Amino acid sequence: MKRIGGVWDAIVAAASEDVRDAMRDGTYELHPLHHMTVHDRKRRVIDYACDEDKKLLSAVHKVLAPLLTRKIAPESYSSMKGRGQLKCQQRVERLVRRYRHGCFIKVDVRKYYPSIDHALLKEELRRYIKDRRLLEFLDRVTDHHEPGVPIGLAVSALMANLYLSRTIRHIQEDLGIDTVGYMDDLLFFFDTKEEANAFIPQLERLMEERRLTMHGGVHAVPVRTGVWFIGYVTRDTHVRLRKNIRERMRRRHRQLEKAGADDATYKRKMAPYFGWCIHADCLHLMKEMMGGRYKLFEKNVMEYKRLQDKKAARNWFGLPKEARESIRDLVGREMVIFESQEVEVFKERKAAVRYCYPGDEEHMHYFLTRSEVIMDRLAKDAGDWPAVVRMVEKEGKNGRKYLCYE
Repeated sequence: MKRIGGVWDAIVAAASEDVRDAMRDGTYELHPLHHMTVHDRKRRVIDYACDEDKKLLSAVHKVLAPLLTRKIAPESYSSMKGRGQLKCQQRVERLVRRYRHGCFIKVDVRKYYPSIDHALLKEELRRYIKDRRLLEFLDRVTDHHEPGVPIGLAVSALMANLYLSRTIRHIQEDLGIDTVGYMDDLLFFFDTKEEANAFIPQLERLMEERRLTMHGGVHAVPVRTGVWFIGYVTRDTHVRLRKNIRERMRRRHRQLEKAGADDATYKRKMAPYFGWCIHADCLHLMKEMMGGRYKLFEKNVMEYKRLQDKKAARNWFGLPKEARESIRDLVGREMVIFESQEVEVFKERKAAVRYCYPGDEEHMHYFLTRSEVIMDRLAKDAGDWPAVVRMVEKEGKNGRKYLCYE
């Protein structure tokens, strides 16, 4: 893997003129950090730099972030361009639909930033960066705060994402477990509860290797009960806001109503909550809460469907929901395929296939798949239906298994 090098001069050029000479000479000294305490569900101490240091750290982040983001596991999100909360939630929705009959494990690392080990972090930085002057500066930033890394600096989130990146990549690629990481919040999905329980000791060992501890007891939870993550509760049919966010939204609404806020003020103050709602099924919540003032947001596109309408829209070929079968249950079985069509399920391209079992044409079934292998084969065989096929599982060159039909 190619390491990042030759970027210190670009960082110096991006910094303000008053610190460039000291940066070139390597004599720049960081000033003491300032502190403030915030209370957002729990007490947090935020560290922030003086204006002079802030300009320098922003220059480092501006140059380094695009390069280092490519090295961080693609299943990791938060504080990276193109990999924010919305992209993370979209991945969670896809995995919830895939594992709707399975289980998940949610992990929250206890005091993540203060728990980051300096020696392990420096080791990770050297794994991806070879620029000596940049490494010396990042070492000084790391050692500037004890314990761990400070919350609030421009480069802190980048280093925090990097710290768990290899662990997330190992779980996703080597262990084959679908993973979502949002800074120190981790999600793991499994087909069965037994698989989830067998993974817990491995997870504890991996956290110990990183010198990290997990909040509370770690246990498997059925996906059908809803996956609570990054502010949403996600089910395979719909997405809702988490309860505490709904309560804050109602509290803000009541405060504005009591203060007699005009429409412009109301819209500006409620806009952050609308940003939450637009990515969930919250139109009814907004209408019920805001009344006539909901029209302030109506030019923004929000889809409004009743839950039963969403479920009914999934019954392709005019077949009832009970006619749908899991493609994994078809492995090793023969079937007669009659037709297939490309469909879009929650903005994800899939293929719907209508079939029956040989000698039982009165009872039709269908399955959905997002496998590119099967979808390409269906497109080639479109003129040959009906035909008898057998679903099989094969192993690719990289050792990973995939489904196809013969």
